[in-house]
Amino acid sequence: MIGPNLLQRTPGQKQTPSGMIHQNGPPAASLGKFKTKEACLDACLSQFPRTCFSVTHYGEGSLAPPGNLSLHCFAVTSEYYDWFPAFDRLGTRNVSSARVWHGCQAADDCAQNGECADGACACKSGWKGVACTQLDLLPTLNGQDAGYNYVTDEQNVSSWGGVPLRDESGQFHMWVSHFTQHCGIIAWGENSVVLHTTSSSLLGPYTPANGTVEASTVFPIFSHEPDVKRGPNGEWVMFFSHHVPNTGRKECFCKNGVTPASDEACHDSATPDTNPTAMSWSSSPWGPWSAPVIVIENTSSDSNLSPLIRADGSLLGLWRSFNPAAPAAPEGWKVSSIHTVRATDWKDPSTYELQDHWQTVDLFGASGGAGPLQGPTEDPWLFEDSNGTLHALFHNMYGCYPCCGHAFAHTNSTGGLQFTYTGADACGPFVDHMDGSTTVLGRRERPHLLFDELKRPVMLTNGVTVCPSEGDEAAYCPDPREHDRSWTLAQPIRTV
Repeated sequence: MIGPNLLQRTPGQKQTPSGMIHQNGPPAASLGKFKTKEACLDACLSQFPRTCFSVTHYGEGSLAPPGNLSLHCFAVTSEYYDWFPAFDRLGTRNVSSARVWHGCQAADDCAQNGECADGACACKSGWKGVACTQLDLLPTLNGQDAGYNYVTDEQNVSSWGGVPLRDESGQFHMWVSHFTQHCGIIAWGENSVVLHTTSSSLLGPYTPANGTVEASTVFPIFSHEPDVKRGPNGEWVMFFSHHVPNTGRKECFCKNGVTPASDEACHDSATPDTNPTAMSWSSSPWGPWSAPVIVIENTSSDSNLSPLIRADGSLLGLWRSFNPAAPAAPEGWKVSSIHTVRATDWKDPSTYELQDHWQTVDLFGASGGAGPLQGPTEDPWLFEDSNGTLHALFHNMYGCYPCCGHAFAHTNSTGGLQFTYTGADACGPFVDHMDGSTTVLGRRERPHLLFDELKRPVMLTNGVTVCPSEGDEAAYCPDPREHDRSWTLAQPIRTV
């Protein structure tokens, strides 16, 4: 297996001023077919000697999504840091990459997660890497104690991520997408509810807040992918995909957190009504919650909405659309594209306005790309750091190698937001535990952070699955129906 390369270049050789980078997505190139990663890298440096920033090489017979890319070589030819991150423990995927580091000139080159000094990045608490693009994750609790990994009626239950918050008393809360009837992630379109869980400690275990799943269900089927943010007057505000009753779907019945492969009525897809996005709020994390109101609809997909609510009551959010790709893309490929939404009053649905031309325009240029450059970002989660800079986490849409993407934003000359995508290596598929063991994940999605009183990130949560693996290698899951047992993982982040 070929490991990652890191080529060093002096800061003086950098070709593009920091403020000019990443305008509409990554100029990228398909360089053809090569037998090795080294040959792929040589081709990039030969064709783009001053603008070759990274390459990804698919080995012979590679099964990495979307498939049929054996021996293909792709290059990023703008300062897009880690669009193709360094694959260091991915033997069964047979994919590898290399980066060319040009040094930093300003904090933007450190992903706004660090400061630049003498061409090198000094990362802030919670971040690491040459460009501060990686979360500084620590070993987590063992077994089923980390996050929400619940057992009821002597059977596992599955869930798909949750948003953690701490109340004024120090109690930890997490609202998760919980799948009823012991079903797995495949049945998310039929069995998802929003469940309130709590823990007395940061990492968990998180358990149903009111003692039982039934008593702790905040919103019934179909309710999915909640994001909870605080309002300007201390409100607890939830945004989630929601449709009751669940049009055209029947609840699935499963065992031990796994959806039976034989049940063709359980689909790994959204409901026919495309899952409108609802908003509800409460003055307490314990409820009662207001009647949900629809704030986004008719977008051809679940929106994955993640907003921030300002002190003046206005709202800024990120959401995604999911549409068929351009003709140049591989057959069956779809694009998950990220857009903005704004509202003058977070409580008034009539003030919510989607980004102009969202059907054809997105923040990272995915709609105009092709092949593996299309649709890399899903599940946006928007947050603000201690300096007031906006950031977002995502998950890598097609595969967990690595799993989590990151971006930051500045306000441009017209008052709009210019997001810079810094790469997909914020988190990866390998989770170390305090007992020295390692869990190899097949999927790691729905990223959310919890911050301490100094606004330092202290915990990452994700919806995760595990696929069969051989030793210390991440395994490709050719049939997700066979491996859809899922749970909500919590992992601590180093603070300094």
